[in-house]
Amino acid sequence: MHWQRLLYLLLLSSLALFGCATKESRIMNSDAGLQSMFGKTYYTKANIFIAPIPDRLPALRATSVNYIQNKDRQTIPWGTKVTIKKISSASVYLTTASHGDIEYKFSGRTLQYSDPSVHLSRLLAADLQSVKAAYDSLSLVDKTNVNAGMVQKGMSKLGVFMAIGYPPEFTTRDPDKLDEWLYWNRPRNKVLVLFDEKGTVERVAE
Repeated sequence: MHWQRLLYLLLLSSLALFGCATKESRIMNSDAGLQSMFGKTYYTKANIFIAPIPDRLPALRATSVNYIQNKDRQTIPWGTKVTIKKISSASVYLTTASHGDIEYKFSGRTLQYSDPSVHLSRLLAADLQSVKAAYDSLSLVDKTNVNAGMVQKGMSKLGVFMAIGYPPEFTTRDPDKLDEWLYWNRPRNKVLVLFDEKGTVERVAE
């Protein structure tokens, strides 16, 4: 009887995973905006953090949750040219000259709050000049930390975005209107960026 119960539990788990995967696949496939991005070239509006995936191709992955710290992390700098090479059930595959192919994986929670194309439009621009203009408008404090991929007191919201990207949609629905941006620097370890009334970083709390 024990093995029968174990088999039953495994079957339930498999069905649950299949259901989640199917739901994510439907969202990705039904997003006409995402499908229209296939094969096109864009430029990153912000630094994107990537980490190696052992024994996998492509060997690098970024996620929509945007973990901002990882001991093995690498960075795709703002202004990097990327081409959307492939769209799968829960990922978009990017190709870059500097890092080769990269998987950008969408979490189920991200897809509950944002269409994939809307999410990517926050990170990717069709022209490089608009990205350079945004960077040129930053203060020296902003630029120094954007180049380092860090957040420090005194930075603007645009500076924080270009340095580490936006926080996940399911923690911070409208970053431009909110003064608390909640990130993860690894699973279950949160980082809160607090802005003052002028939209300047007041404190970073872990």
